[in-house]
Amino acid sequence: MTFRADLTAAALAFAPLKSLVDRRISWRLRVQGEGLPALVLTLVSSPEGYTMRQRMGFTGHLIQFDAWAENGEDADALETVIRAFADTLTAAPFAGAFIENARDGLADDEAPQPTGATELSRTSIDVRIWHRET
Repeated sequence: MTFRADLTAAALAFAPLKSLVDRRISWRLRVQGEGLPALVLTLVSSPEGYTMRQRMGFTGHLIQFDAWAENGEDADALETVIRAFADTLTAAPFAGAFIENARDGLADDEAPQPTGATELSRTSIDVRIWHRET
């Protein structure tokens, strides 16, 4: 499988994450009209690892995890679960995950949420995930 497929499958298999977002995990953008909370994954960088002699066979993908929710409390809860999920990425095809950055933010949503709100809470976490393509 590809890195994106491997990471998505691992996220869906992590029960605490699946219990919060169900199948609302997408790449690049949040699917409009789907409920919250939701998780959006974005590839920030993907440098391949090399030694002086050859390619290592592992790639250190930097992934931005955007936890979207209707309020800050729900976004924080999803952030906590994302951090726990990152700690599980140690078995093949993964070789560890390291949190590099985290930040909070708000975003305007053009479509009102079921509560009528148009302002959403977002927490972003940048995680370096080492992966070997299989």
